Amino acid sequence: MHWHPSRVNDIAFSPDGNDLISGGEEAVLVIWQLATRAKSFLPRLGAEITSVTVSPDQKLYAIGLRDNSMRLVSALNNSIKQAVSGLQYANMNRKKYPLKTGVIIDPRSNDIAMSGYLGSIQFFNPRADKHVLQLDVTPRNRVMRIESKEVAQVHATCLAFSADGQWMATVDVRDDLEFVPEVYLKFWSYNANEQTYVVNTRVDHPHDSDITSLKFSPIRGKRPIAVTTSLDNKLKIWQLTEGEDAHWSCLAVASHKETRAVDSAFSPDGSLLAIAFGPAVTLWDPTTCVQQATLAHPQKFIRRLAFVAGAPFLVASTDSHLYVWNLLTCTVWWSIEISTEFLAVDPKSSLFAVIEHAPHSEDKSSRILVFNASSPVPITIRPLDRPSVAVSFLPQDADSSDILIFDENGEYHSLRKEGEKQAIDPAVQPSAVRPLSFLFSSIYGKPPVPSAGHPTLVAATAPERVAPVGAPTASEWASTAAAFLDAPSHVVPPPAKLAPAFLASFVRVRKAPEIDGQAETAAPEEEVDAMDVDPVEAVAEEDREAVDFAFLEESFRKMVLKDPSTQPTDPRVSTPSPPSPPPAPPPTHTPNPATMAPPNFKDLQKKWNLRQSLVRARDTKNFEIEKLGRYGARFFQICCCFGAWYFLSTQNSTLLSAHTLGPTFAAMT
Repeated sequence: MHWHPSRVNDIAFSPDGNDLISGGEEAVLVIWQLATRAKSFLPRLGAEITSVTVSPDQKLYAIGLRDNSMRLVSALNNSIKQAVSGLQYANMNRKKYPLKTGVIIDPRSNDIAMSGYLGSIQFFNPRADKHVLQLDVTPRNRVMRIESKEVAQVHATCLAFSADGQWMATVDVRDDLEFVPEVYLKFWSYNANEQTYVVNTRVDHPHDSDITSLKFSPIRGKRPIAVTTSLDNKLKIWQLTEGEDAHWSCLAVASHKETRAVDSAFSPDGSLLAIAFGPAVTLWDPTTCVQQATLAHPQKFIRRLAFVAGAPFLVASTDSHLYVWNLLTCTVWWSIEISTEFLAVDPKSSLFAVIEHAPHSEDKSSRILVFNASSPVPITIRPLDRPSVAVSFLPQDADSSDILIFDENGEYHSLRKEGEKQAIDPAVQPSAVRPLSFLFSSIYGKPPVPSAGHPTLVAATAPERVAPVGAPTASEWASTAAAFLDAPSHVVPPPAKLAPAFLASFVRVRKAPEIDGQAETAAPEEEVDAMDVDPVEAVAEEDREAVDFAFLEESFRKMVLKDPSTQPTDPRVSTPSPPSPPPAPPPTHTPNPATMAPPNFKDLQKKWNLRQSLVRARDTKNFEIEKLGRYGARFFQICCCFGAWYFLSTQNSTLLSAHTLGPTFAAMT
């Protein structure tokens, strides 16, 4: 007996031995009558037949299909009595056909939609655990192979819904690795009579490379807008053309520095569009396609973007880090080192969830972490038994949502928020929070690790060096550099406004310290130059006079009397001995030293003080010269930074928005 042109997967005999039932790749059930060799067929079952079973009373055939579904067929008239279907991607070859669409929520019914069996979209109700609809994205040939060569199948890679659920957009790809891949962007309108989606517009080859994201604007009641990004370094905005012949057309095309566009996200109010171009996050006006700002980002390529509902935060994830941007200040609010695979945000609150995989672990363990956008400390951490393929928030009511986690075995798990705060497993600790690493931070020092109780990043505080009175301290320089040099270029005021205040910061009035309750008094006959007046050093000298005076007296005796046998000794070690008598003078022209008047030691002390004052004046002058040189070198360094910033900012004048960072500049001055 021969009929199947392709592989036969299973056969079954009827209990009486009169019939043989077979099925295989053709998705056709063949019923053989062994006595007469007659055949009957049940075609178009929807997927490859993997198993066949006959009931003991020979009234029903149970057929298992490749799309994780089962059919109960009547043996009397070959009609389908009942169909039971699970998640279709469970039996898919996920290496060849990965779940690129993710899990999307249908706004009309809150059902989940995802890529189903080859070339189809599956709608599934997780509350009732029931299959709702299978929508073929494109007509396909049920024959899986030609002779021994397998036929390339269509695969849905992107899926999105409008805010009201009246429009759906899909991207399907067919690539046989021999010819140019077939890529189609399709816009579907919902038909209420047929309770399904119908193709409205098809765009052939919308981009020159693979499409990486497809999103709808969340605005309701207005003309819908969609955006697509691609590896061809472009983003395209699509808009509905209203009228009798309503269709979709491309509104604008844009790019950013010839870098790949990886992901996109609309703000909750639809007024802002974020596009991830390599390591940069760009912000656009979706109605005019004008770039509003560029967020400076560490040298890590961004993989996923998402806005947080009810808060001015933008979540960005890379292969090794998770960043949360505050759009009010255009700065990173916090960051954490974590290897995230999937990202989902709650449409009802400021929560978001990520799936972390342990790439180097033998058991391929993973866990889910739930964050509030304002804090880097996870609210909930749950270990997962198996690796996950998708995560999504499923709205339950006006204020809460459940978290759906889909694993590689085709099963999904639901996490619901309890009334009490969920405890974190002490054996599973969150990854260490690590600060950012900017270009200027690597030169001037890294900021410290932020504390768990405060989400902001504190400026670096290096050990302070001894500085002259009135000069900026090391902590002041570090905080100023962190606030200015690490700021994005589009929010920094123009150099014309920064330069006067920056130069004025170096000119500070130097005030001499006052000594409480003490005033310097000097006799009129002992006045010296004004440079000698230093209250601090004067007090120190008065403390040393009593100790050093005897030593100065002995030194003077040696120098004036020129007695080589007299060796000055330190009175702090031993009491000075009286000088030895001088040799006998010549009988004439030389007076007797014994009859000479003793020297005036007060004059000696006055001369010594004058000499010390001159030395201090010389040292002070050298210190001022050294300080000016140090300040000049620092000023030259900052000027170089200004020049680099001004060159980069003039490359795109639309990035300058000086009025938005007035408070930041005020903090510097």
